[in-house]
Amino acid sequence: MSAIYFHQENGEDLAISGRERFMMGNLVNQFLFSALDISGEASNMQWLRSALRPSHYLLDLMDRDRSREFGENVRNAISASFEPLFELDGEPVNTFCLALNSAADMGSEPVRLLARLHAHCEMHGWIPHGERAGIATVIRDGLADGIMRPDMGWEALATELRSGTQGDVVTSYSVTDSFPHRKTWKASMVALESEPGLRITRKNLKTVRYGNCMNGFQFLRRVLASGEAAKERRSL
Repeated sequence: MSAIYFHQENGEDLAISGRERFMMGNLVNQFLFSALDISGEASNMQWLRSALRPSHYLLDLMDRDRSREFGENVRNAISASFEPLFELDGEPVNTFCLALNSAADMGSEPVRLLARLHAHCEMHGWIPHGERAGIATVIRDGLADGIMRPDMGWEALATELRSGTQGDVVTSYSVTDSFPHRKTWKASMVALESEPGLRITRKNLKTVRYGNCMNGFQFLRRVLASGEAAKERRSL
């Protein structure tokens, strides 16, 4: 079974069930769907047509299917693929980053932590030793709110972060490289410390930005503004 692992230099590894990783993906996408108001209604069809990449297969579906099912097709495309779905000013837009930024801006602290782990567990996002207690508090809040599900490993992780072996904690995902990989712990940490975006703290759960830095609301506003500008140019 897949899992997100939390590694310590002098303590035992802990694991969160891979089912939580699947939930993380669904969760961040729901924030994006809400921001973009993707429903398949006629009022949304025009901006969707202007935002989709010119070669995307959904354009053919749009011409054939003007029902509510089209919104479901868009949601499925976002959920099932990391390939760029939208384009803005001629450049592809990473919908995964749109979803992560939407969750970071719209969600609670536990939601932001889930988004962060979803984004960076395969890249070895890490919790500095001085941040262990703060992240443990976020996890316990998430368990109390029901956002982090019981019996998935969160309880043991929160306890270990607060009262267990001290030191940095580094994540990995079971289907990618473990940590450390082919190097000593200290050598691997030197490499991680050179990537400030992988550092997970309670404070930067809100401030970290992913990829294009836009959330769904900001992207939609830019798409609509671009459409209005195009209309003005055509009227000159």
